[in-house]
Amino acid sequence: MEPFIKIVNLEKVYPNGAKAVYNFNLDINKNEFVVLVGPSGCGKTTTLRMIAGLEDITKGDLYINGEYSNYKPSKDRKIAIVFQSYALYPQMNVFENIAFPLTVNKYRFPVVDKKLLAYRDVSKVLQSFDTPYIEQYLKEAEDKKYAGGDSILYLSKRFDISRAGAKELRSLLDHSDSEQGQHLIDFVNEKISERLKELNAEGKTVNEFSEYLDADGNVIYESRKMDKYEIQDKVFAAAEILDLGPYLNRLPKQLSGGQMQRVALGRAIVKDVPLFLMDEPLSNLDARLRVNMRAEIVKLHKRINATTIYVTHDQTEAMTMADRIVVMSKGFIQQIDKPKEIYENPSNLFVAKFIGTPSINILEGSIRDNLIEIGHNFCIELTKERKEAIEKFYCDLYDEFKQHLDSYDSDERSKEFILHVISAMEEKPANSVDISKTNKFRNLLRMLRRLFAKDKAKDKTEDYDKKILQEKTNTLKEYCNGGHPILIGLRPENVRLEDVAEDNSHGASVTPSLIELLGSELYVHFDFEGNELIAKVPSDTQIDTNKQIKLKISINDIFLFDPVSGRRIYFIE
Repeated sequence: MEPFIKIVNLEKVYPNGAKAVYNFNLDINKNEFVVLVGPSGCGKTTTLRMIAGLEDITKGDLYINGEYSNYKPSKDRKIAIVFQSYALYPQMNVFENIAFPLTVNKYRFPVVDKKLLAYRDVSKVLQSFDTPYIEQYLKEAEDKKYAGGDSILYLSKRFDISRAGAKELRSLLDHSDSEQGQHLIDFVNEKISERLKELNAEGKTVNEFSEYLDADGNVIYESRKMDKYEIQDKVFAAAEILDLGPYLNRLPKQLSGGQMQRVALGRAIVKDVPLFLMDEPLSNLDARLRVNMRAEIVKLHKRINATTIYVTHDQTEAMTMADRIVVMSKGFIQQIDKPKEIYENPSNLFVAKFIGTPSINILEGSIRDNLIEIGHNFCIELTKERKEAIEKFYCDLYDEFKQHLDSYDSDERSKEFILHVISAMEEKPANSVDISKTNKFRNLLRMLRRLFAKDKAKDKTEDYDKKILQEKTNTLKEYCNGGHPILIGLRPENVRLEDVAEDNSHGASVTPSLIELLGSELYVHFDFEGNELIAKVPSDTQIDTNKQIKLKISINDIFLFDPVSGRRIYFIE
């Protein structure tokens, strides 16, 4: 099946030479909810803005619903955008804010014969509803008119007919005896036949929906702005979905943060487009409201069957809302997968540390023969197969690094390779700028130097990156010869704690330094062989900060990461 959004090798380079997005590839299926997540400056918003047409694409291809969209104007991409700042017009009330996109744009509508449509609607009502029900709804419509409401709108909604049909129905019954029954139906059907004959005499053809057809039998369309009744219908429908009915006459300053966010969502909904783009829409809300709005956005996504691309730096939002997550760091995609898979099988050190609350425990250890040693007193035994898998991992990794080092000066991909490695390690690239106060003057001089000697600065940066690649390649060569450092990842819920008095089996004794109660869970902090660890256990677990507890670590509960590349070492069971 052809993806609804196809992004191929997308890149963004700004005029000053700064590269924000590297080689971004992603296929998004229709009606899928995809979340781009990562820290500030990782390139997620820039990617979203390129999809929206708000940023030019430097390199790569973008296809939306099968159409090449690199140069298509934003207004023609059939998208709706919800910004972080809501972007509401302060002088307009809620109704006017939601309706605004409908008042300024033209839309494609079939050309309809309203007279014929009205008669057909009346015929449908007379044949589908009993006379007492029709009279009841007419009376209710009159009551709404006297109360200042729109009686025609009420009838059209009640009977699910057009406004022209509702108006004709009321006019016909106001001047007729409602007990005539079949005579009214015959009268209306005669009117339908007369109108069809008139159209035929004029050489016009219509379908069963009263839409005009061309010579080939295709529906004729026109491009026009919506009338006030069509706008009203759209706004009321969006307000009903978002529970904004009571607030339609209020100004934005009279709304809470959550209400303003719902107005911004309503303005997107009324556009009735297949693609929604959301740029951190919940970041300005308090914690409790964020939880509620997360659920509302997911329900809304499912209700309107739109494809949604959602940007956030909050990994909790990503885990709870997404069908798939795209984790980014420093302009590179780190991993694309379903939330559960991202959490249980992180591809590298950055993903493991970024996803999960509290964050994964990272322990420093070393490989010695068939053992993983943590500190001086704790070991985890490796099977022969796992030991061989680690050895093969480092042989292959060294070959990959050596290949990129050899081709560094001639291949642009090798220069980006080391930047990708750095992004997975949370290390600073050579061209990063320290914004601390103590270095402001030095950074200013550095930027001025780059401004007036760009090529020279670029050469220095590339030389520095090549030096990092050289050092890492040499380190990997040493690792291939035997014992070497390793990083061990351990999720807090996989930290096993036992009472020392009740457990005499092998394990390490530790003393809790802090215990945090979070409702149904306890976060237990302690020091283990020079590493700060957190364990997540049920709140009814009996733990005392003054007593030692036994820590157990199983090989099946840990992730192994290479400290040179940040990549995870996988074992095939």
